Amino acid sequence: MTGGEDTAAILRLGTWGPRALLALFIVTHVVLALTAGDVVARPIGIGALLAAIAAGVVVITGTEYPIRRARTAIVLALVAIATVLGDLSLPPDGRGFTAWHLGAGSFVLFAMAFRGRIAVAWAGAGMVFCITLVWSLLATGDALAGVDLYYGQVASLFAGTFFALLLRGTATRIRRFQAIESERAARELDRRVGDEERSRQIGRLRELVVPPLTLIADGHPSADDRRDFRLLEAALRDTIRGRSLQREPLTSSVRAARLRGCQVVMLDDTGDTSAPAIDEGSARWASDLLDATQAGMITVRVSGTVRRTLTVSADDSVAESLSVPT
Repeated sequence: MTGGEDTAAILRLGTWGPRALLALFIVTHVVLALTAGDVVARPIGIGALLAAIAAGVVVITGTEYPIRRARTAIVLALVAIATVLGDLSLPPDGRGFTAWHLGAGSFVLFAMAFRGRIAVAWAGAGMVFCITLVWSLLATGDALAGVDLYYGQVASLFAGTFFALLLRGTATRIRRFQAIESERAARELDRRVGDEERSRQIGRLRELVVPPLTLIADGHPSADDRRDFRLLEAALRDTIRGRSLQREPLTSSVRAARLRGCQVVMLDDTGDTSAPAIDEGSARWASDLLDATQAGMITVRVSGTVRRTLTVSADDSVAESLSVPT
């Protein structure tokens, strides 16, 4: 998950909250437009209302953070259209609710800042101010009229920017905390799995060695018992020196070879204690070679890291190798 997706999830973008806010935005500005007298009775006023509502829909819907550039460009275009049409529908002395479209534009730009595009939001505010200033010069000849209409919106965008920055910082700290917690949980899981594996290995070891040790403590083991002790010792040594070679039918063939009098050495030279055991096909290949050897010294070795190689060699034969799937 990326940082933007984390932030969007933390800020709960795309949940019922933004949709409820969008519905409130639409209802509020429809009411404000209707209270502005005959402004929305003209097609130009209706166009301003529709453009403002469309801008609100585009900026509030979606879950990405920050808002995508294409969506940002669409929002700025709709805000510009709503501002131009709204200004043109104003009477020269327009005040109060007649300038509802400027408030709608400010809310949309605040939402854009909240969605991670603070600089673009302020650029949009500058664009709206310039449009309103041009309208005031053309309609009234007084630039201060445009300043008077818009200066309050700048103050609200300042507050919105502070709020957006505060939330961004909070989201960043939450992401860091979540990363720390995830790392701690992963370490705890590794420790627990390791403890469980050690407990399992200790239990298995006890099952193997306690009966022979008890038999030895009782005294006078038979020749067969001493033979089994030697086989057990060799098998335990195999689990240490040839860990990834512990796979049937190879382990059974090793025991049978030792019973025939062969000296069998199992070696894992990969150096990777987390590597899985060799696959069944490789184990069967090595098992067949051991079964075909009647006497002598046999070495079964697995080596390599990126690509493992299984080798079986005997005193009187050339070593045979097989590439082991990883």
